[in-house]
Amino acid sequence: MFFRARATAAGVGLALLGALLSACTTSESVYQEARPPGLTGPGPEIFLVRHGWHTQIEVPLETVPPFFLPLLPPDRDGGHYVMMGFGAKGYFDRADADAMDGLQALLSADGALQISVVTDLLPADGQHQSRRLRLSPQGYAAMLRFVAASVRRDPAGHPRLDLVQKSNDYFYDAKTGYSLGYNCNDWTAEALRAGGVGLAPRQAGP
Repeated sequence: MFFRARATAAGVGLALLGALLSACTTSESVYQEARPPGLTGPGPEIFLVRHGWHTQIEVPLETVPPFFLPLLPPDRDGGHYVMMGFGAKGYFDRADADAMDGLQALLSADGALQISVVTDLLPADGQHQSRRLRLSPQGYAAMLRFVAASVRRDPAGHPRLDLVQKSNDYFYDAKTGYSLGYNCNDWTAEALRAGGVGLAPRQAGP
């Protein structure tokens, strides 16, 4: 009886999760609508990555400016890219999170910011999509300053670590909470806008 009740609750949770997600800023709207600034000269490249309902940003490790380096995990051997994204604490940073955890996160949760050093970009396959965007040097620095400013800090000014998944994968406490009104894609859109990327007004949909 307990298993059947839990299975029913999980089914209801999945249905509610789908309904709530339809009202959120979606990964597709951010991914499709991002318009890089029209540049006449060279500029740093970033990668806008879409994975299901989640979006994140990846940048070449060699282009990361000194002010951002303290946020990087110490294990950078073999790393070529820095991956950064926002999510719900207790869901985004847990490998065993389920649909009910996702539902709770959408209702209201503390935010978490993931910053990882990875060897390769996520592959462009049936699960992932990746767009290359070129920013101005000033826009690139402004985008990374937005990311750095998203991290909650202690009274001494040190970033507050939430969780260390691996030596190359850090989760920080975020200043902003996660909810139906502000999800991972809203954060990605803000980071892109800080970098000078044009985006259409907020859209909702599947």
